[in-house]
Formats: sequence, structure tokens, C-alpha cells
Amino acid sequence: CVLFVGSNHTFTNGHSDIGTSAFLMVEGRKRFIFYPPEQSLLLYPVAQGRNVAFNTGVDVLRPDVEHAPLFAHAHGYDVVLERGDVLLFPSMWWHAVQNLDPVNVGIDVPVFDVPGSWQRNSIFALATVLNPMLLLDMVKSIVRGQKLRDIYFANYFADPK
Repeated sequence: CVLFVGSNHTFTNGHSDIGTSAFLMVEGRKRFIFYPPEQSLLLYPVAQGRNVAFNTGVDVLRPDVEHAPLFAHAHGYDVVLERGDVLLFPSMWWHAVQNLDPVNVGIDVPVFDVPGSWQRNSIFALATVLNPMLLLDMVKSIVRGQKLRDIYFANYFADPK
């Protein structure tokens, strides 16, 4: 589980990852914008170097279609979670997240979903599991006796540029 605590100044720009997630909204409201995997090229995908995710190359919360003209053809789904709501979303679906209230608390329960990711976006799933930096991190974790699941979150909150 991952605990997310933030304010209405907190957001996560668009990304897609290899985990299927169940998200429980504990306090406040949170906005999710989803785009299906078929629209990947319209979102200008950029791989995270040491993670199991891809970022959008366009700010989907405040898009500039002059600099990202393909994004004008993307059609997303806007969902607002309120206290007590649970959202289940599959791997490889693009999503951006925005906190809407001064206090936001949510719990994410992600599951590493290689088969589902392969079915939804085989190119990105393959790029993820064959990422040489991720493979090196996996070997290091095994040697150190760490759980492979920990790799998923090792660089989850920051991707060094």
C-alpha cells in the first residue's frame, strides 16, 4: 500500500505504469483524468529511466495544444473521488491526478500486472520489463535480499533527469 497525503496544491501529471491499482479515498476529493492505452501516441510518452512507468510529454491538466497538437485529438475520462470512494483502474491506462481539497488522504494498492500490461500496451510493457536499469536494480535487490516489489516504488516519487 502507498499512502498519499497532500493538499489542493498537489498533483501528479499524466503517467502510465505496469501496475493495476485500487485507490481508496480516505479524506477530501481527488480528480483523476484517464486516457486509454490506445491514445498513447497522442500523449507524447516519455519513459522514466529507472521505473516501471511512462510520463506524458504534455501537461494533461493544463495542455498547450500549440506545442502538443496531437493532444487535441485525445479524449479522456474525468472522475472525481470523494471520501469513501474506491476506484479500480487497470495497468497501462494513462492517468493524471489532482487534489481538490485542502486536506487529501488516499491509499493506493497497486499490483504488478505484466500480463494485463502486455494485453493493453505490449510495446510499453516490453520496454518496461527489458529496461536495463530496472533489470540491474532487480539483480541488486535479489543480492541484497530485498523484495522485488520494493523496486516498483524505489524511484516512484522521483525520476532523476
